[in-house]
Amino acid sequence: FTVLDTGDLAHHAYLGRAHTEAIETGQALLDTDSGAIIARHLGDLDELLGEILRALPADAAILVVSDHGFEPKPKAVYLNQWLAANGYL
Repeated sequence: FTVLDTGDLAHHAYLGRAHTEAIETGQALLDTDSGAIIARHLGDLDELLGEILRALPADAAILVVSDHGFEPKPKAVYLNQWLAANGYL
């Protein structure tokens, strides 16, 4: 059992900055300084995953899962208002 969670951490640390840099400079997201950090890290994770897969038997069962995706959401969610409006509070 292996958890590779640093991709999630890198996104949380740098995605917001990369998005701001992209808007301010007109660059593509992964071409910004912060975006390049994310891209390099994901490349490193890809290499590590390749090493893990090569070390496993050919018939090994592999699951790759995520708890969420990443993209800017320019809005807020007011959970208590939603809960009240739907009869939960």
